[in-house]
Amino acid sequence: MNVKRIVTSLFTIAGIFTAGAAGAQQWPSKPVTIVFGTAAGGPIDLMSRIIASQWEKKFAQKVIVENRPGASSTLAGGVVARAPGDGYTLLNGAFPPVGLFIKELPYDPFKDLTPVTVVAKQAYYLLVSSKMNIRTLKDFIAYARANPGKVSVGMVPSGPHEIESNRMLEVLGIQGNLIGYRGLATVYPALMSGELNATLGATPPQLKTGEIVGLATGGSRRNPNFPDMPTFQEGGVQYEPSAIFPMFAPGTTPPALVSRISAEVAAAVNSEEFAERITKTFSIDPSGVTPEVASRIIRDEYETSRRIAQQVGIKPQ
Repeated sequence: MNVKRIVTSLFTIAGIFTAGAAGAQQWPSKPVTIVFGTAAGGPIDLMSRIIASQWEKKFAQKVIVENRPGASSTLAGGVVARAPGDGYTLLNGAFPPVGLFIKELPYDPFKDLTPVTVVAKQAYYLLVSSKMNIRTLKDFIAYARANPGKVSVGMVPSGPHEIESNRMLEVLGIQGNLIGYRGLATVYPALMSGELNATLGATPPQLKTGEIVGLATGGSRRNPNFPDMPTFQEGGVQYEPSAIFPMFAPGTTPPALVSRISAEVAAAVNSEEFAERITKTFSIDPSGVTPEVASRIIRDEYETSRRIAQQVGIKPQ
């Protein structure tokens, strides 16, 4: 009797793997939907549309890009978490440790979603108001340490930017006054006016005009568009702040199919279209790592974020 059950179980497992492999080979045989939870018109929207464009050319299948903003991407996450695990509903750009900010998630991000890849990575830059008259990372740290708690740092609350802003203060060994804004687009004018002293940001146009001063980039190398801005490491700080843009599938998606989709995302983001429209415009570098590597990156991101959230008293709302 036991032998019969074992044989039956083995056939069942074999059937699952066979079905998963077959699904991976046939995908996509119908329209694919890429869901994201941020505002339309931003980098995640554009990245999703470039992936869609590349796939439509390659597979002659419609790829729908769907905007479901709200609740730190949990609305979009819920749509994908509840979808069938057939590879036709994907989540792009969601913040992995979202449970640190939302008290009652309608899904388990580590069970109901499975990492497909990290689509891209964007370095954060330490930006300061030109009115501070500070031009180097060393001078900024010295000023902040001489004036503990007086340096105002703009951040976007309830997400990765708040976590990274706190982490920056920890790494630099300084105390700052963190001030929440609705988005980086509202932080930059505050820097220009002198209302704010500093922020971790991207590369706004005001960097070219000198109205905002870039002290350090979180990349492992200098940005060719801003060759005079050193890395944090060149400034003597072992720190590479960045934002990741992961992609997820429903948790029930077979591993073979997840790997297939991951490879197709990598092909799309390493295209000339992505380089022209994303890398040059937003200084966002393509990634396209395997599901296994993506899982490790996301887990590490979560553990670091959880430690910082506990340390500074961030609690789910």
